[in-house]
Amino acid sequence: MRKNSPFITEEKGFILPLVLLIAALLFLFVSTNVSIYHNELSITKNELSQLKIDSLFQMGRSKFKNEISSLKQDSGTVQYTFPDGYVKIDYTRNQEVYELIFSISTHDDKILVIAHHITMETEMNNGTDSGQTN
Repeated sequence: MRKNSPFITEEKGFILPLVLLIAALLFLFVSTNVSIYHNELSITKNELSQLKIDSLFQMGRSKFKNEISSLKQDSGTVQYTFPDGYVKIDYTRNQEVYELIFSISTHDDKILVIAHHITMETEMNNGTDSGQTN
């Protein structure tokens, strides 16, 4: 005849603490993974926003470089509208250097202000500015 297992037949309560421990570990594992997933979503959203801002900066800078020769004043403001947001550039010309202040705003209400400068000689000769290449 078969013997019954003492863990199942005893009524002293060994099974309940074991089940509670397993349930607590499972809950801890699931809640940790949900928290990690939530953080990853937030990081991805911020990285996409940063990518949009970088793209807006590059597009605004490139468009401004193409229009430098047609600018009549030594200082002023130009605004560009792109699919991902708006770029406003306040420029001041000091001899051969344009000092630029970019105000970039995206459609998800992110605003960034960047100071930048472009040297005219370098722009006309080889298409680079301030030691940076395109």
